[in-house]
Amino acid sequence: MTIEFLILGRHMPSSRFRVLQYLPMLERAGIHCSVFTADSGRSKAVRLVHHLRALLAAPRHSLVFLQKPDFVVNHWLYTWLLFRLARRVVFDFDDAVFLDPATSQPLGRGFIRRLGYILRHSQQVIAGNEYLAGYARQCNAKVTVIPTAVDTDVYRPVCGRHRGRPPIIGWIGTTSNLAYLLRLIPVMKNVLRQCDCRFLIVSNQETKPRALAFSDRILYKPWRAEEERADLRSFDIGIMPLPDSAYTRGKCGFKLLQYMAVGIPVVASPVGVNRGIVADGVTGFLARSNREWEENLRRLCGDARLRRRLGQSGRRAVEKGFSLESAWQELRHELKLPSPPPAPHLSAAKKIAVFHAVFNSSIKGGGERLPLEIRNHFKTDLVAGSIDTEAWGKENSDQDSFVDSLWREDLGFHCLARESRIPGWRRIKRNFVFRFAPRTKRLNRYDLVIFSGDPARIPRRISTPKKVLYCHTPPRHLTDQKQDFLRKIPGLLRSLADLCVRRDLKRYIRDIRLMDLVIANSQNTRRRLLEYCGIPSQVVFPAVFSDQFTFLGQKDYYLSYARLDEWKRIRLIVAAFKRMPEKKLIVASSGPMRKWLEKEIMGCANITYVGQVSDERLARLLGHCIAGIYIPVNEDAGITPCELMAAGKPVIGVREGGLLETVIDRKTGVLIPAAPTVEDLIRAVIWLTPARALAMKEACLRRSRKYSKSKFFKKLADAIAALGVDLDARSCQ
Repeated sequence: MTIEFLILGRHMPSSRFRVLQYLPMLERAGIHCSVFTADSGRSKAVRLVHHLRALLAAPRHSLVFLQKPDFVVNHWLYTWLLFRLARRVVFDFDDAVFLDPATSQPLGRGFIRRLGYILRHSQQVIAGNEYLAGYARQCNAKVTVIPTAVDTDVYRPVCGRHRGRPPIIGWIGTTSNLAYLLRLIPVMKNVLRQCDCRFLIVSNQETKPRALAFSDRILYKPWRAEEERADLRSFDIGIMPLPDSAYTRGKCGFKLLQYMAVGIPVVASPVGVNRGIVADGVTGFLARSNREWEENLRRLCGDARLRRRLGQSGRRAVEKGFSLESAWQELRHELKLPSPPPAPHLSAAKKIAVFHAVFNSSIKGGGERLPLEIRNHFKTDLVAGSIDTEAWGKENSDQDSFVDSLWREDLGFHCLARESRIPGWRRIKRNFVFRFAPRTKRLNRYDLVIFSGDPARIPRRISTPKKVLYCHTPPRHLTDQKQDFLRKIPGLLRSLADLCVRRDLKRYIRDIRLMDLVIANSQNTRRRLLEYCGIPSQVVFPAVFSDQFTFLGQKDYYLSYARLDEWKRIRLIVAAFKRMPEKKLIVASSGPMRKWLEKEIMGCANITYVGQVSDERLARLLGHCIAGIYIPVNEDAGITPCELMAAGKPVIGVREGGLLETVIDRKTGVLIPAAPTVEDLIRAVIWLTPARALAMKEACLRRSRKYSKSKFFKKLADAIAALGVDLDARSCQ
């Protein structure tokens, strides 16, 4: 079964919570989904082409789901053709779209006629509340009410609310609803005068409205999708003021449900469904006048116990009546969707696997260490997509602790394929195994699979397990480094390569949409996932395994052990040290530029290349160096700086990407400007003398403790606990 969704836009609340949050459930049920948005182009021509594509695709889908698409309602011919071409149409709306928001009067006659046509000819109409359903039933008897739902596994209360600061009264909403908040300005002024509190307004307008500039205790924050949950959890009280009008009675109260889901009390106007959502005096208060607004807000600001009690009641009410799971069951029933495969409750007794796509000969770094450590700590199985047995073979266990950890006899390890010795065939073989080999379906025997790094097209081949992605970075050549990647391809082939890149990005996005949980390794990775893939995620910074890296003294060399490729700026590093013959550099890694490096440093007595070294030798090199050099192009996180700091070594880094989150300039290292030149690096090396490096030792050690193993495993376990998995219990077995 396939479904085509036509929505307003991916950042519109109605699209996000009435369509997009159901996509993972639909995919798990084996239903392929295509999403077309009304805001997909900057120009009218681009939007027109986009909508024509949606129209032509309609006959290929089992169902077309319209979620308030303006383009459909506003164009007679488009509407008529869509209903002629589509096999089945479902119309969903959660606002009084038939009324003018400002006057509450019916919209133009032409619009009402087109809306009536859509309502009459839809096989099913879904309304957000009874008020809207009553309007729809004038045209169609097949109308169902499904409230906008909250994912209570995602929107969770803060454990132990914010103590030691004044309470924050919060409002979150779009600019179109700001007018309702501004009607509350007299109340806000009186409450601020009488109470020690703050107001926090979160909206999709970039700057604070002038009408709210009368007090510096009214804080304003531009809305960001990835920060929405954190913003809500920073509130102590949630408010939803509304005038009583025909239009506002069509509101579905989702703002209140978000507040209650994160465990905070609410104060709302008794308009429309608000009366049914808020139990007055139990989950919050209904305020009919400015006087009641002031009294209720003052009461809540002054009584933390009352806030806690009402917040807990509100959370229970949302879990009982407005959870995503209950709404999903209603939606599945109304759309006559097939049942998803059963997903039993997981526990410490269930089978869990960590999946890592490739263990190859050229890389043994943080990306390879992490899945091993997760497997070892939580006592799960480890599954490798492909493995180079020459570098990772069991016979190497005595010489390499990495390999020894991989082949632990007390824990399971399985690989789907072995790496080919033929370079060109190697990638083709991997892709064939990941996409077609029956052995990939062995992962269905697990209840949970944690993908570390690249999901390698595996998620679409397995249906039983819950799936978690720990994302190190979205593929750089498909996202922020796409243009650099294409420039290296000859002109005649560049257009074809561009099409392949677009296709691969779509496949990658489809894979991660199948995940039940996406975890990013840094704020930078989180932003990139949202910008290029439209995927929200939560951040758990990777662990620094500091017990393997210690301060051993200080010799006379600087160290670089980043992978040898263009994005690590190895050319710039070598060029800088060739101009500083008195400064020594050791390079301890491998990668595509290995042969270039070996040729480039011939005759350079101050640059030594030792190749890919064992974990033990790397620890010795790191423990004795003056400082580490790590200047990648907009690195997502980068565990290298944290490993250096764990050994008491400062970092010469760059003001880009994840390094801005880890290295403190002039305290735990030195950050050279973004897009650096050779001169920038030379100045940094000269400035970071051995004496200055030694003086930074204690600051580096303190900084590295922020990324300790214990904190990482605790945060990872807490994040996955929302899926019903008690990883902490497994670690104690």
